[in-house]
Amino acid sequence: MADVLDVPFRSLTTRTIGFMLHLIGLGFVVWFTLTVPAPQPFTVPVVLFGVLCWLTAAGLGWFDRPDLAWMARARVVLWSVVLLLGAVTGGAGAGTSYALVAGGLFALFATITTPLAWTGIVTVVAVAVAWVSMAVTHAGPTAAPQLLLWTVVGVGGGLIRRQRALEQRAERRRLADDAANAALVERARIARDVHDVLAHSLGGLVVQLDATEAILESRGVDADVLARVAASRALAVEGLAEAKRAVDALRGVDQPLAVALDALGAGAEAIGGARVRFTQSGRQHPIDAGVTDAFVGIVREALTNARKHAPGADVDVELRWTATSVRVRVVNPLRAGAGSGVGAGAGEQSAGAGSSPDLAASGGGHGIVGMRERADAVGASFSAVAQGGTWSVEVEVVDVREF
Repeated sequence: MADVLDVPFRSLTTRTIGFMLHLIGLGFVVWFTLTVPAPQPFTVPVVLFGVLCWLTAAGLGWFDRPDLAWMARARVVLWSVVLLLGAVTGGAGAGTSYALVAGGLFALFATITTPLAWTGIVTVVAVAVAWVSMAVTHAGPTAAPQLLLWTVVGVGGGLIRRQRALEQRAERRRLADDAANAALVERARIARDVHDVLAHSLGGLVVQLDATEAILESRGVDADVLARVAASRALAVEGLAEAKRAVDALRGVDQPLAVALDALGAGAEAIGGARVRFTQSGRQHPIDAGVTDAFVGIVREALTNARKHAPGADVDVELRWTATSVRVRVVNPLRAGAGSGVGAGAGEQSAGAGSSPDLAASGGGHGIVGMRERADAVGASFSAVAQGGTWSVEVEVVDVREF
């Protein structure tokens, strides 16, 4: 697949004008081919077929999709066929075929994504085919000089265009590198600010809650109050860990998805007391950092919803890898009295028996909306449904390998 920096962006107007110029030039080739007496009977259909290949290659170029590898390969093959057909008919003395020779050579040499080794092999084969054609058809004395002239024109023009394209690509890459470096500097600055403000504040909060818990224990305060303080401390610890992950992400330090989800489960257990079972299947492979962030955010919200609406219930977090996809599923049982989720805010599970009314009412009912937005941002499918006495949140994204 071609790098997006290998091929410059061309507007629709530019591509359309270029395609129209191809049509005009090929129109002249067809007209001369049909009106000028052919030196050999086979040259007319061969030249016309070469024109069709040229037109197809130009049409593929109009779509301007360097990200489609098959389209780039198809154009290389078509231009190679154009060159070889021009060599066959040019060797036989067909004047219009020289346009095919020059056009095929120019296109092959000018395209920086076409390997020069392939271009060189096709050129050598074309020269050999032309000499064989001249020998078999006993072409006139002008055939060889004209073929040589148009070969030089095609190769020379293509190499000049190729050099210019290489220089333009180098400039685009330099600008892209400068922009990336500037973004890294800004992200590092933001990471420092987040660390200095948020992380330090949460760290101080954890220390204060530790001291509060010790004081309350020494005074024999009610166990429920101590449990609330301990839960608050665990929540602050989790927030501190999330702040550290955010800082690492800003600094470009990627955390594996499995590690992040396992840590989320451990944090949820410390806060809510319920067991979170994390399982993983399939072979791990690298994924985009944006996918990892989205999945972590969705699982965090799903665990929060489970703690709100089914407190104390065990939760299963399942991570499944395939060759081209990754899927995460969070499942918790519905408590007695819990509904299917219809009408519960934005589709969230309803509060069950034993849940805290204040806790269940918190969040504004926007959890499902937020999870769906996170999934949409990375092109993932998302579902949140109640079925068989359980509430299930599932997100899956395909084609996530980093090549």
